[in-house]
Amino acid sequence: MHSRSEFATVLFTTLFLGCNPVNLDCLFGCPSPPGPPGPCSDVCSPEGSAECDGNRAVQTCQRAANGCLAPVYSQCASAAQLCIGTACATAPVVWEAMTVPSVTGGLSGMWGYSGNDVFAVGEGIIHYDGMAWSTQASGMSANQYLSDVWGSSSTDVFAVGNGGTILHYDGAEWTPQVSGTSKDLRAVWGSSSSDVFVAADELILHYDGIAWSTMFAAAPGMSFLALWGDSPSTIFAVGFGIPDPPVYRYDGAAWNPMDRKFLGSSLWGSSPVDVYAVDGYGPGAYHYDGHSWSHQYPVTPQRTYGAVSGTSASNVFMVGEGGSVSHYDGSAWEAQNSGTDYDLVDVWVASTTDVFILGVSMTFEGTVLRYKP
Repeated sequence: MHSRSEFATVLFTTLFLGCNPVNLDCLFGCPSPPGPPGPCSDVCSPEGSAECDGNRAVQTCQRAANGCLAPVYSQCASAAQLCIGTACATAPVVWEAMTVPSVTGGLSGMWGYSGNDVFAVGEGIIHYDGMAWSTQASGMSANQYLSDVWGSSSTDVFAVGNGGTILHYDGAEWTPQVSGTSKDLRAVWGSSSSDVFVAADELILHYDGIAWSTMFAAAPGMSFLALWGDSPSTIFAVGFGIPDPPVYRYDGAAWNPMDRKFLGSSLWGSSPVDVYAVDGYGPGAYHYDGHSWSHQYPVTPQRTYGAVSGTSASNVFMVGEGGSVSHYDGSAWEAQNSGTDYDLVDVWVASTTDVFILGVSMTFEGTVLRYKP
């Protein structure tokens, strides 16, 4: 579905070396200092009014230095607080931390066949059987790292990673497959056991049930980070690149660039006309309605979202930095209290009442959260 490793560096640079997104002036870049007060179009009203921005902050309408009214965001004090109404308050925790093996600190991708059959990959592989998480033997070397995992069934699972690594699970053991490339592989998705796609640096690979081959070669400097499809002939791919990030669609015959360009690290959709992408860098998500992409649902200006998944158009989850979790019910996004301030790096949704999230702290201590509505 996706990969997030590159965006950690980008995010660090933004937060600590450049503009701080908590500062409103830097939300959309670093503009020149405002000029003297003068005519302007107020962007909020009335002065002094306050409302929740949808997550952990209150936006208050204040007079800026240039004389304009503009919302200024005040962050809630802790991860246990959400903005409720017009003020920060402690919200009920709807997630619980699961007991996992110590390898969890190095995990970044997750997929499940059911709520009782879930895989997570990274520096190793762990599996949940409905009772407990356990480590699986993968045969990986010390320098190998897995980015993503996907399967057509519980006995047909693919995991991909750096240096062209592809592992396949047959229900009993993991075995390596020949990818034909040494490029880093970022994401995997398929429509069946004989129709599997892998997003990579400058490449998209395809598996026909027998062998892997290069399906599409992108321009140098492009890296595909996420894949999602509705059918063998409707697949989306996003990532990053210079000068333009790749946003592509497969129509069953060829991969074609789409009109809108944006950074993307995760993809999920309920149908070909309801697709979400997040970039791990900015607030909200991009949404495709079958005609065009639009930047929607800026749930909070202070939190970035790096992963998205769901089961339907009315059951979508986005997760990201600082324990941020937002749920879309088909009409509006609502923040949830994850109970942690760890950065949440992936989410897999089994149903409306059964969801799993991978998280990691700044010291690479990991966690797996499970939804408990």
